[in-house]
Formats: sequence, structure tokens, C-alpha cells
Amino acid sequence: MTETDPPPLASQRVKHVTGENLLQPGGQRLGVEKIALAEAFDSITEHWSPHLAGAVNDHAIKLAKTSGEFVWHQHNNTDELFLVQSGTLRLEFRERENVTLTAGEFIVVPQGTEHRPVAEPEAELLLVEPAETVNTGDTQSEQTQEELQRLE
Repeated sequence: MTETDPPPLASQRVKHVTGENLLQPGGQRLGVEKIALAEAFDSITEHWSPHLAGAVNDHAIKLAKTSGEFVWHQHNNTDELFLVQSGTLRLEFRERENVTLTAGEFIVVPQGTEHRPVAEPEAELLLVEPAETVNTGDTQSEQTQEELQRLE
């Protein structure tokens, strides 16, 4: 890589975020155009299936609709930001008090902290985490998403 070359995209370093997901038609990176969150969430039909909305350096901005319980998991090498767009999300922790978030609130879960998100009945979340972060962290389950869908 020369000084004039752009830094490698996260998709060139990770398995589950592909170049097709990070790039728009014409080769532009995601995040160049504005995203209307209400419309974006309306387009998501499946719960606990994060969609790639944009990228900031090596971090992905993901949107997810959630309902019910997610799997207990932790991310050993990264923090994870949860911002509630609508609804209520309870983050359960094994080693500290649970935290309930409502629309407009966010929390950063430190790396290595075991947690389980619970949305009752439904919550819309914006997540910010390194692009290579798998949604279930160190846990494999039917909720694991190895590849992200891109917002349409």
C-alpha cells in the first residue's frame, strides 16, 4: 500500500462483512448518503438479524430489530455500543445489575462482559462495533449471523 492508497476496507480483513456489503454500486463506501432510520427499520423484517447501515473507519454501524431474548454471549476483544431507537431493551448481565434502555438511550458494554439483550415486546437498535464482530461473540447458536445483510 502506498501513501495515496486508501486504507483497506474492513471487508478485506474479515470474513462476515463482505466487499459487496460494504460498497455501494459504483464502488463508493457505505455512509456517503444519509439514512432515514425510520425507513431503514421498516425495511428490516427479521428479528435479531443485524443489517449493515454504514462504516466508520474499521467500525460497522448495524441496525437490528429485536424481540424476546437473545443468546448469552461476550465479545472478548471489543466493546459494543447499543443505542435504542425505539422500544425498550433490557441488557442482562451475570456479574452486575441489569440495565434497561428506552428510546434515545445507549450503553457501551465493555469487552469480556457476558450479556444478553432482551426486548419486550420489540426494540429497534443501532449497534456500533468493529466490522469483524460476530453478533453472538464467543457463542455459536441459531442466532449467529456470519454474514450481514446490507440495507436496501
